[in-house]
Amino acid sequence: MKLEPITLPVLAQTPLGAYTQLSLGWPDVLPSPLPGQRLRLHDERELWPMRAPHAGQLEALTNAPFPDNAISLAELVGDAIPLAADQACVLVAEGLALAALIHLCSTRRKAPANTLALYQISEPAPFRPRPSRFFLPAMPAGAIAAIPLLEDWGIPSRLCAEDERPGCFTGRVDELAALLPPNPARRLLHLQ
Repeated sequence: MKLEPITLPVLAQTPLGAYTQLSLGWPDVLPSPLPGQRLRLHDERELWPMRAPHAGQLEALTNAPFPDNAISLAELVGDAIPLAADQACVLVAEGLALAALIHLCSTRRKAPANTLALYQISEPAPFRPRPSRFFLPAMPAGAIAAIPLLEDWGIPSRLCAEDERPGCFTGRVDELAALLPPNPARRLLHLQ
């Protein structure tokens, strides 16, 4: 969705492992990015929104710090993720798709259907993994590391790593997703 050229202030930058979380000023007149959409800047860089805007701010994830105190927004790109609130799902993500994972999970906190989030972690990690509070019998033994924010929201998650890490499934996130028992009522979504 093309937008009128607009300059947004960068209110804060926070390092998150290999990524940077930006807090942007977000006027009420701009549409709220939906899960799956990204912000494309005039210089072609893209930012991944982490949640809907609140209190005039939008949190977004990028792979590098911004040297400027403002960005020039050109358009919203990407398709919104079509997922009904009552649809059970397994969300699979890696890299900057962490933002889409968080954004979508923030909309499903009160969803009646169950949600499972699987994330391929890399070094340095964008958060400190912790043991999950949710027992998932379909998970391999020892795969207990989780995303703290999602756990606080009541959404079970599991982490994968290609090297051995405490509590993580050793291997690719797609391999872990393939180990889940078949469930025709549950939708598998690879987030990008």
